[in-house]
Amino acid sequence: MRGVAALIVIAFHYEGIFPVEVAGGYLAVDLFFMLSGFVLAAVYVPRFERGMGMRNFMISRARRLYPFYLFGLMLGLGARAWQDPGSALLALPLGLLGLPTPGDGPEYLYHLNSAYWSLFAEWVINVAFVLILWRLPAILLAIVAAAGAAGLVWAWQVTGTLDGGAHWADAWIGLARVQFGFAMGMLLHRAFVRYDLGRWRTHPGWLGLALPVLMLPCYWGPDLLVVMLVFPALVLVGAMMEPRKANMSLWLGEISYPLYCLHGPLQIPIRGIAVRTPWPELVGLVGYGGTLVFTIVLMQVAARALRGPRPIPATT
Repeated sequence: MRGVAALIVIAFHYEGIFPVEVAGGYLAVDLFFMLSGFVLAAVYVPRFERGMGMRNFMISRARRLYPFYLFGLMLGLGARAWQDPGSALLALPLGLLGLPTPGDGPEYLYHLNSAYWSLFAEWVINVAFVLILWRLPAILLAIVAAAGAAGLVWAWQVTGTLDGGAHWADAWIGLARVQFGFAMGMLLHRAFVRYDLGRWRTHPGWLGLALPVLMLPCYWGPDLLVVMLVFPALVLVGAMMEPRKANMSLWLGEISYPLYCLHGPLQIPIRGIAVRTPWPELVGLVGYGGTLVFTIVLMQVAARALRGPRPIPATT
């Protein structure tokens, strides 16, 4: 589900140079937040109960998130430097620390890679998660989710959309989105455990594989309905129907984060070429595929680098 959502986000950001317009593709970020709340609750709450502290948790998250974050930041520096080298270099030091560049109004939180606003929101909620959220009883966690939902409703009333968070003017919308999504994901995990919903995993494996495809029409639905009702149902049902052995599903999950980090800077030259040709959608489609291939190759290189050199065989 996370991998398909990443592909949807890229298609949304390729608006105008992609054959299919995904009007609500930005809602995939809300699904990311909800999946994150579910998965982190499943993985880390037992570790917290065994004594894992904030330091080890944040180191673990940094190891997972920072390498491709850094690579995407450097790509963004290269893509933005030719447009405005001064502001690009000024944004770099804070960007290296994972922090947004101070600004106001329509300016991006992250000048070098505008999609990084959601990663900042994720880091903020991760701190709240390790310090407070995992300790809360269900009723208080539901109140946290309800407060986030109230923010979403207010955003909808003010702007008519939930597509906010990347700019300083709408940064508050991004915080409301991550608060609701992450807290709801945690609540869904508690329901999953309490009612032993994993027992439904005796179904045929193809049902779990089909679910991410069946969720595609959601991105053309009303924002509030999709985020507050459809996505929670999809996450819960997805956990109940997750295939036990599915290499393609694992691969899509692994590629989703690197793809999200890299697609923004790569889109800049692709769009620049596409709008100057008579076939912008064809160029965009090729660029979309090229972004996917580039990410796959980079993941393979990174995996080999992390494994290190092969040991020299012992000789006699």
